[in-house]
Amino acid sequence: MKKLVKVRLINWHYLSNETIEIQGNTLLTGPNASGKSTIMDAITYVLTAGDTAFNLAANEKGKRDLRGYVKCKLGMDDREYLRNGDVSGHIALQFHDEKTGNDFTVGAVIDAFGDLTPVKTLFYRSQEPITDTMFVSKENTIYGTVEFRKHNPLFEYYLTKKEAKRGFRNAFGSINEDFYRLIPKALAFKPIADVKEFIYQNILEEKEIDVSAIKDSIRSYKELEITLKQIQAKITDLKEIEGIYQEITKIEEHKNYIEYLMHLFDVEEVRTEIRDAKASIEKEEALKASKEQELADLDQELLALQERSRELYNLLSNNDIFKAEEYINREILKTQASITSLEANQNNFLKRAAGFKDLITQLRRGSENKLYHEAANINLTSISQSSVEEAKTRLRDFQNRLQTVRNKENQELGSLEAEKRALIGQINEISVALKGLEQNRVNFPPQLLQLRNEITEGLKRIYNYDVSVHIFAEICEITNQEWADTIEIFLGNRRFNLIVEPRYFDQALQIYSRIKDRYRLYGIGLVNTKQISRYTSYEKNSLASIIDSENKDARAYINYTCGNVIMCDNAMELEKYPTSITNDLLIYRGYTVSSLNPNVDKPFIGKNAASKASSIWQAKAAEAKSKYVELNSRMEQLQQELELIERIDIRPLLEDLDKALLLQKEKFALEDLNKQALRQKSATPSELQDDYEKVLHTIKSIDDKKIGFSMEIGGIGIRIQSLNDFVAAKTNELDKLSEDLKELSKGSVVIEQQARDEYQAIISGTSFKTALESYKERYKAEEASYTTLSDSLVSKQFNFINKYNSTFTIGLSEIKKYLAELNKLEKSELITYEQKVRQAREAAEVVFKEDFIAKLRNNILTAEQEIGKINETLSSITFGNDRYEFIFPRSSEYAQFYEMVTSDLVDLNHGLFTYDFQNKYDEQIRELFESLSVDELNSNGAINKFTDYRTYMDYDIRIINANGETMTYSKVFKEKSGGETQVPFYVAIIASFVRVYTKTGISGGDPIGLVMFDEVFDKMDGNRMRAMMSFINSMPLQVIIACPPQRMDILSEFAQTTLIMVRQGTRAAVLPMQKKENV
Repeated sequence: MKKLVKVRLINWHYLSNETIEIQGNTLLTGPNASGKSTIMDAITYVLTAGDTAFNLAANEKGKRDLRGYVKCKLGMDDREYLRNGDVSGHIALQFHDEKTGNDFTVGAVIDAFGDLTPVKTLFYRSQEPITDTMFVSKENTIYGTVEFRKHNPLFEYYLTKKEAKRGFRNAFGSINEDFYRLIPKALAFKPIADVKEFIYQNILEEKEIDVSAIKDSIRSYKELEITLKQIQAKITDLKEIEGIYQEITKIEEHKNYIEYLMHLFDVEEVRTEIRDAKASIEKEEALKASKEQELADLDQELLALQERSRELYNLLSNNDIFKAEEYINREILKTQASITSLEANQNNFLKRAAGFKDLITQLRRGSENKLYHEAANINLTSISQSSVEEAKTRLRDFQNRLQTVRNKENQELGSLEAEKRALIGQINEISVALKGLEQNRVNFPPQLLQLRNEITEGLKRIYNYDVSVHIFAEICEITNQEWADTIEIFLGNRRFNLIVEPRYFDQALQIYSRIKDRYRLYGIGLVNTKQISRYTSYEKNSLASIIDSENKDARAYINYTCGNVIMCDNAMELEKYPTSITNDLLIYRGYTVSSLNPNVDKPFIGKNAASKASSIWQAKAAEAKSKYVELNSRMEQLQQELELIERIDIRPLLEDLDKALLLQKEKFALEDLNKQALRQKSATPSELQDDYEKVLHTIKSIDDKKIGFSMEIGGIGIRIQSLNDFVAAKTNELDKLSEDLKELSKGSVVIEQQARDEYQAIISGTSFKTALESYKERYKAEEASYTTLSDSLVSKQFNFINKYNSTFTIGLSEIKKYLAELNKLEKSELITYEQKVRQAREAAEVVFKEDFIAKLRNNILTAEQEIGKINETLSSITFGNDRYEFIFPRSSEYAQFYEMVTSDLVDLNHGLFTYDFQNKYDEQIRELFESLSVDELNSNGAINKFTDYRTYMDYDIRIINANGETMTYSKVFKEKSGGETQVPFYVAIIASFVRVYTKTGISGGDPIGLVMFDEVFDKMDGNRMRAMMSFINSMPLQVIIACPPQRMDILSEFAQTTLIMVRQGTRAAVLPMQKKENV
């Protein structure tokens, strides 16, 4: 061991020139204020190369300084220093190497010139023992730093404290650097009851972690995050406004629909009234025609009777001989009457035939069916037995074939009706899509949006903050529009895959796995952003080269999916590359050229996808509308044709044809009667008289009938005129209502069809009046909801304007500005700031891990090793029957942080945290980020608790007796006396020095073993002090102890050197007592 044997002090406090001889363990005693601590401070100052505070035992840090020691500060008003002017002081420590027998000296020359010039210290090392000539000239002048170097040129000098420490360590035996920490700690040691406090003060030094760079990095990240949160808050508020606007729009649509339906009620009511009136007119006209026919028949009959009455009157008046031929004439008259009637029927038949021909003509105009051409050629004017039978046969055949046409067209009409409803559904889908596109929203599949929302909400429940879930297509941009369609087709459903940051993928995957079957989005899923992050580049002229994204993960997915797909100008270039594609959809992969399916909905990629899609959907809308018009036209044609078919009645024509033959027969009969009349004899007068009277009676009866028919026909005419006037008025009303209805529908075939379907359902099950009242009530309710929502919209707009200091104005008319702002934020600023925040966070994570986690982890592991080494030393040291060891479990309060810092998941070779680490310790990382980003001055305490590595462990001492039984200090210290509770700590300090002085190498020779205590064993009784001193003497150490006189008797028993410090006024001296033998 290298032992301290001599101390030389010149101009050190009250000691002007003192040489102190030391042998082995030394006791320094003296009354209070005698200067014991000044000697301890001098020795410590040199041992630590000036890296110490003075009078640590008295806890008077800052009250003594180097200038005050050298110039001897008195602190009196009239005299500040004992030594005035330029003063130089010396501290020299001579050590003796027991192994080699050589001595060496280390020391310091201190210049305290004036009161303002900084004190200058020169540390040195000499291989010589202390002599007077080192410090004082022959003229008895004390050397300053300059003179000292000049007169001692062979010494080794150190220009800095760092160099001095390195040189002294080598001289002291290449001891552990902890020496510089332990020497002052032991000197300042006071009895402690708290193990943690002891560890903090004496075992584990405070190691400051500079968090300024971390704070700046995290603060930058947090500032961007605040901006991002404000954008997200804006989007949330604007979505609420959008939601209310959409509800208002729906209510407006409901109102318009109900209003349309109520107008339809009016239209259909008027149309029904017109239809009923026209039906009444037809009935009245038929009745009038029938009455007129009957009146015409009466006129014919009356003419015949009047002629007969005149003839009979003439015969009776002239008393001519009545011929038998008059009987035949009567038959002739009857036959003539029958012929007249049949001829009238013939006229009606001709009208029916004309009507039939007219219907056939109308059918031929609307249809090219040859059946109608054949029907037009049926001869209904030539009456003969053969022609009538032919006409009847052809009419019956026409009737049968017409039924087939009717059935076929009804079937076609039903099919067209189904097609029309499907087309209306398509038109409705197009209408909904266009409404979304008008608000610049791409029409992603609804199930996809629901899936994204559910994953987003699930992640927020897990992390308690918003996590963005993006659809791949919405965060990409195609920079070469000529290839846009090809890219959309190539990517297909991959455009709809969901993107989350890698750190959230595992949790997102769990949510997706639970809910995926609910939405049946086969071929669409969640991108494993953890795995694709390695795709950081793409090949030249690949599809990836013309696709861009601000999102880091989307960029990686672009590289993965498109980075090796080379664009070629023609098919012949394809085979030059493993995977290639042409703009006309030829793709080459797996040594196979194939064609991509062009029937892919597009566009979906990019900020302007909605505007591009809008023109496509508008074209679809025009096409669907055109198809609807065409289909509706065909349906109207079929309905008109069927209506015409329904008006064709073959039965009366067949009957009229039979009557036409009967007319011909009657005419033949009349001809025969006329021939018979020529051959008949005259009748008797009495018969003529009877006939005359009968004729007169019949004439009167017919005149009465004619009057009745004329009056009845006149009444029918009046009713027909009234009905015609009613129809004309209602037709005008219908035209006006139909125009209003058309305006209400705004050209929407969906509304028209839906309303007609609902109308048909209503009139078939509910009374018209009840239904109308119900819709009026619904309209009032929608009006009330509209008012409420409009007020809510204004309120939300007002709050938005005030919250974000916006220049927008309020009202429904201003909604487009809010929607435009929402679109801009969602499609541009949100994505931009998400990436800025992510980049800033990742940059902060790198700094956080390298400057904080890594250093903190190293400090904790080093501390555990340090305590472990002390425990290793303690394991071989017994005090009485007890052994001691420190236990240091992870802190119960900071267990999670300890686990995080020391986790094997930390990859110190990679800049960012691993995904497993992020997922496991996300909450702790965020709390640390929050604490380290706080700016307030009083936040240092919160920050220090995280930056101080010692915080992460709890501390105790395990006491092990001779029987191996154990107990912890924290549980027994209250039961023991104060002296007993000090023992483990003194043992621990002694063990720390033993460890520091334990030789681990061969350079530097044997180490020193110096330990210094000031004011020790404060609460110990005599026996405990003797036991402690015996223990110290058993250790390979040299101990210097400063104590008051009252403990000198006991302690001096164990000291080889006892020194007494005496002071009188401004002069002090150190007096040796009789040297004792080794105890």
